[in-house]
Amino acid sequence: MNLANRITMFRILLAPVFLVLFEALLAFPEQQLLFLILLAVIFAVSEFSDILDGLVARRMGLTSSLGKLLDPFSDVVSRLTVFLCLFTVGIAPWWAFAVILYRELGMTFLRMVMVMQGRVQAASLWGKIKAWIYFFASLCGLSLFYAEKIVPNGTFDVWKGLALGLFALAAAAAVLSFIPYWRAFRRRPS
Repeated sequence: MNLANRITMFRILLAPVFLVLFEALLAFPEQQLLFLILLAVIFAVSEFSDILDGLVARRMGLTSSLGKLLDPFSDVVSRLTVFLCLFTVGIAPWWAFAVILYRELGMTFLRMVMVMQGRVQAASLWGKIKAWIYFFASLCGLSLFYAEKIVPNGTFDVWKGLALGLFALAAAAAVLSFIPYWRAFRRRPS
């Protein structure tokens, strides 16, 4: 396994750590500051590693079929973990989470079938746009979560509206970005 793929695997392993720490924060509020810091560090490292693995792969000539599958899978695992956490605390709406979850499960299935057919579909421009929207929805949702933890009696109506809008945009991007992959899947293998 090359360096780029190891970085991607590391990102996959960070997702359950994030989930456990998020749940620990909810279970042990007296340790809130520690868990908030750890979650911020893990989120930042995960996002940075998403950029780093691609740079390493391209600059060092380490692109591979495995990497083309692992990277989007890693994105799905890490982003769905954050969205799940935000859904459980009422920040991510259930319908947006459901649309995103089903889109990602559908994509995973399509990728598996295409690999069985000897085809690898790399990320499209729509997929990259969707990834950025997911990032901003995650960042906004986590920031709102932090604000609510730090200032429990605060009113964050504008922030809540922004988070809701970003999750709606993420759900729309999930659907729209699925279309090019569906079209590629429907084409006969060459």
